[in-house]
Amino acid sequence: MAQLSTYLFFDGNCEEAMRFYAEALGGTVNMMMKHDELPPGETVPPGSENKVMHANITIPGGVLMASDAVMGDYQKMQGFYVALNFDTVEETQRAYTALTPGATIGMPLGKTFWSAAFSMFTDRFGTRWMVGCTQPG
Repeated sequence: MAQLSTYLFFDGNCEEAMRFYAEALGGTVNMMMKHDELPPGETVPPGSENKVMHANITIPGGVLMASDAVMGDYQKMQGFYVALNFDTVEETQRAYTALTPGATIGMPLGKTFWSAAFSMFTDRFGTRWMVGCTQPG
């Protein structure tokens, strides 16, 4: 059976973002490889030596992967949200509080007709999040 994972691209701040997400969500950084760490003989795109080629973190309930876009290929994240669903309002509140410093809040955390706690925001790295509680509103 296939597993669905989220893969994000950043404009040079992948390492900072992924370490932030791991800490904010109680996760673990499994891999953080930069282009200059490739095996000898592998091609490194010019100017990307210190950019993250691949990062992988495990958070409770899933895996989040990312890298820095190279050679001017970065495009602002749009058209999607990374959705996190928690069993309790308290867990939802903790994630919201941890992820929102410097964020642009689209919908503040609050009760809705479908969830006891739900929010939509764009964090300081440009990642769009929906954070909600599975308990009904």
